[in-house]
Amino acid sequence: VTYSYEESGCPYEVTETVVVFDSPELTIDAVNLTCFNSNDGTITYSATGGDGTYDITIDASLPNFPKSFTTNGMETDLAPGTYTITVIDGNLCVDEQVITVSAPAQPSFTVTGPSSIVVGTFGDLALNLGTVNVDNITNITWYSETETLCDGPDCFGLTVSPSVNSLYCVDITLEGGCVVNNCLAVTSEFITLVNVSNVFSPNGDGSNDNMVIQTNNPDMVASYLRVFDRWGNMVFNLETPWQPFDDMNYPGWNGTYNGQELNPGVYVYVFEFIEEPGATPEVRVGDVTIVK
Repeated sequence: VTYSYEESGCPYEVTETVVVFDSPELTIDAVNLTCFNSNDGTITYSATGGDGTYDITIDASLPNFPKSFTTNGMETDLAPGTYTITVIDGNLCVDEQVITVSAPAQPSFTVTGPSSIVVGTFGDLALNLGTVNVDNITNITWYSETETLCDGPDCFGLTVSPSVNSLYCVDITLEGGCVVNNCLAVTSEFITLVNVSNVFSPNGDGSNDNMVIQTNNPDMVASYLRVFDRWGNMVFNLETPWQPFDDMNYPGWNGTYNGQELNPGVYVYVFEFIEEPGATPEVRVGDVTIVK
């Protein structure tokens, strides 16, 4: 570059050499996260041009950043976000690029079923897959606070009978190792269930020979059981308290009166019980049929 100027009427001319340096250039690429929560994103970066010496900086609004490097390379285990990569060479020439590392959308599903189940009964739990692609499922695991209940690719439903309040959870593993999770809380509701024979055949064959009372309540105590024929005559009277839940000393009524077999027909029963010590007595009335 030649500069011409005049000073004190005298012309001057100066020639200077201006050096224009090549700017460094960045090449960057990103690999997105394999799962919505995996933090395994990757950025590769390389600088060319310039004077061949580089100070490379990766910055993001995330913990542990910025990071600086002097050679080309790769940054791994990245969370989703926007990353700014800057290179400065020995001549202080700069190139800067921005790249985004993305995470796939989190698929979601729900666990469906009854919110409460009576103790001694059963409830069916199932999966509403929502945005989970069934073709991407590799495994399903059901578990409670205490145990694994079902583990395999076909565990799409479960039948449960909780005796206490329970939390049932499901992990769905997808291709690539992604895992999504959801739970359902189920309240265990205790209701005393009483089952009284409505028909029996006292023929001595060892099958259904007695009229019995059964319950799911281990605290229930029966006070008495009385049976009457169609004319109101009492043909059976038991007034010794017993526990129908597990009292093996009570075989039930065998269909006799004073040691004699009664005729087939319909008989009326009355029995009293309490659900637990101190509870108000309850009375049940019904009919039972003798067949032979």
